[in-house]
Amino acid sequence: MAKISNNIFPKLRGMMAEYRDTIPDLANLLKISDDTLRRTLKGERDFELSEMKLISQRYKTTMDDLFIFEPSQSTIQPGVIENAKI
Repeated sequence: MAKISNNIFPKLRGMMAEYRDTIPDLANLLKISDDTLRRTLKGERDFELSEMKLISQRYKTTMDDLFIFEPSQSTIQPGVIENAKI
C-alpha cells in the first residue's frame, strides 16, 4: 500500500504557523469542523473552491501559492511503486 505524506500542503501549513492559526481557527473561518479540516489537510477530502479563496484571502496570497504542487512536493514515497501489490 502506498504511503501518503501527512503534509501535502506545506505552504499552507507554513502560513498557518506564521499567522499562529490553529486547526480550530482555520476551521472556524471556513465554517467546517476541526475534523473535516484535519482530513482535508491529510488529503482525505478536497478543498472546496470557496474554502481555497477564503484561505488565500486570509493569508494575503494566491491560491496557486498555497495549493499548486511543485515537483519536489511529491506525496508518494520513493520505492512505493516497485513494492506495490497489484
